[in-house]
Amino acid sequence: MADKRKLATITNPMIEAATGGLFRFKEKTKALEKLEAISKHFVTARNQPGDSDTLRLWIKGYALTDKERKQGYRGHFALLSCIRVDDTRWTITATKEAVDLKQHPERKRSYGAQPDWGHPILREIKKQKQYATIEEAEEYFIQLHEAFPDASIPGHGKLYLMVYERLRNPAMPVQKYIFKIIPAVEGAEDGPFIIHYIANPKAKKAPTVRKKPTVAPEQREGYFAKMVSRKRKK
Repeated sequence: MADKRKLATITNPMIEAATGGLFRFKEKTKALEKLEAISKHFVTARNQPGDSDTLRLWIKGYALTDKERKQGYRGHFALLSCIRVDDTRWTITATKEAVDLKQHPERKRSYGAQPDWGHPILREIKKQKQYATIEEAEEYFIQLHEAFPDASIPGHGKLYLMVYERLRNPAMPVQKYIFKIIPAVEGAEDGPFIIHYIANPKAKKAPTVRKKPTVAPEQREGYFAKMVSRKRKK
């Protein structure tokens, strides 16, 4: 059976309450049950602490600084622990862990002059994400164009974009595509919409036909010799 757990995000009510120490339980067993519920609902770290009172997981958007965002961090690992508030109550608190960015399940990627198919917007396009309006879809075109101005040409409801895909075709690592906004259901002009894409067809040039050069009669080989021969016969 497929694992339906998802990555934790700081905006989830359960995660927000846990990281903010907002839960209150009259018994420790209830706090432990909440930790277990979190572990079944969200993806947890492979290396868990041996303590049954503590759970380690990665949380998107958790405890980020401006500097970390610029460095490519999208979240942090956290230790969720069951602790006593006072003599009659228990809660869950979170402690931020410093883990190398390479070990994070999500991180901001560095791109060159062209995006690849791992770019978040292109991933959503491949999954045929639906947009309520054309304007909403066009906003993604604007983001791609601003991020890769030298690899894109914007149009009305479309975007010409060069995509880096060396692993797919080493001989041609950069492929040109046309992205166009179309109805998700054929004929449904009021939406929702998806972004369709095709490889940009190359313009076929008509084969060049070489014309034989036109040569004046007097320039042809043997012309004057023939003329003299005709005069002698007369």
